[in-house]
Amino acid sequence: MSNPYDEEDDTRLHRFAVKTTIANVRKVVWIQKCIYKDFCGAGIFNDFELYIARIRDGVVYYLYDDRGLDVVGHSKESLQAIYNAHSSILLDYDRERIDQQFKLK
Repeated sequence: MSNPYDEEDDTRLHRFAVKTTIANVRKVVWIQKCIYKDFCGAGIFNDFELYIARIRDGVVYYLYDDRGLDVVGHSKESLQAIYNAHSSILLDYDRERIDQQFKLK
């Protein structure tokens, strides 16, 4: 597949998915590689995107780099527990909108 992010770029984009359990994943290694990828220079092992999908509740985590991660889910309920546990670390530009969406009534 050609690069969907840049029509002028002729590099090839390869995607693959692995169905596994979290116990079988070398989590620390993958997370460290993703966090430090901007500091390691270009290369096949440093230029990747990491998405982790939790099938049982429909939540997808996208760790984009050392600045943070995005979390999406198919329903508010699937995200509520994550919000309750981690709302203190939300980025300021997202905080007001997300707090309104998830605040407990």
